[in-house]
Amino acid sequence: MKKICVAISCYNQKLYIEECIEHLLLQRCEEYLVEIMLCDDASTDGTRELVIGMMNRLPIGWKFKDCSNSTNLGMPLNTKRILKLLIESDAEYGCILEGDDYWISPFYLKKHIEPLLKDEEATMTNNYITIYYQEHNKYVIRDYPQKIHDSRIVLPEMQAEDNYMGNFSSSVYKIDALRCIPIDFLEQPYVDDWFVNLLLAIQGKAISIKEPLSVYRVHSESVWNGKKRKVDNTQENTISQRIRFIHKHYPRKYLKELANFSEHWAKIPMCGKLYYDTGAGYNEKQVLTLYTMFENRTEFWIEEDISGIAANIQALRYDPEEGYECEMAECKCLIDGKEIEALPINGQRYKEKIIFATKDPMFELKINSAVNNAKIIRIEGKIEF
Repeated sequence: MKKICVAISCYNQKLYIEECIEHLLLQRCEEYLVEIMLCDDASTDGTRELVIGMMNRLPIGWKFKDCSNSTNLGMPLNTKRILKLLIESDAEYGCILEGDDYWISPFYLKKHIEPLLKDEEATMTNNYITIYYQEHNKYVIRDYPQKIHDSRIVLPEMQAEDNYMGNFSSSVYKIDALRCIPIDFLEQPYVDDWFVNLLLAIQGKAISIKEPLSVYRVHSESVWNGKKRKVDNTQENTISQRIRFIHKHYPRKYLKELANFSEHWAKIPMCGKLYYDTGAGYNEKQVLTLYTMFENRTEFWIEEDISGIAANIQALRYDPEEGYECEMAECKCLIDGKEIEALPINGQRYKEKIIFATKDPMFELKINSAVNNAKIIRIEGKIEF
């Protein structure tokens, strides 16, 4: 029999955990071995004790393991610990059920595992989500774009653009697929549902189940909507970290979509332009789109192969971003490792910064004829929007 491990991720969710476990215990999946793994993050409100007390109602053949933390790790570290436990388990399938969410259908696990059994290329399944706005006692099926409705699978490009697959409670993973993700993903400071689901979509097929099989609860104490859950925002921007990880392992993949994601969620624009003039002036036909990698909220770098652009380049212009006023502490340009001067066209130097009072900042890159045989341009610096 195939085995599935259901990891319960919770912290101080006593008000909601009973409903979560009640629906879990109603699952009709006699053809699979089910192991519940409790990963409570050192709750202080009795959440762990409540879950353990409900385990005397386990269906026949089910198993229970208490893997709770003795001290509070916080959401990012606890999530990574849960993923590591799943990877090290002897189950074929795994999922993370968050303590304030619940599954609507008693056939949730069955409807997820069956597509994974049938398709060898499938790495995960994901269902449509019902959002429960608790404060207003209102249930709404999440609004998905037409491209999600039309596709049997969620392509990496789709997930890179936005978190269309939603939270952990709506997904089931092949454990072998989790093991195939570059192992250093667990070394990232922040690992979440968007990141994991994107990596699984890159590995193979992320099958989309067009039924609202789970409920995502929005309330004042939830991770993304409340203020009581410990999330470390003092480190460098977490979206930038995850985008750099993807760029490292999958170079030049999904850059346009990741740029949209970064701008929407982190308010950090990633998309600049490099204009090259061959004698007729700068124009939109002679331009390269540059996707920026951020080390944190200010330090950035760009590397681009320019060997394929037109010969006889007479001038180069770098526009860091359109649509934002910005300040730059520095901007350095190197062509094949040799530094060239980058002069602000419409910015003013003030103390140690270059201030652009325009939403179309520009730099002139002082080049010579050698640029026509160049291969790599690198631009780096510090920018504030």
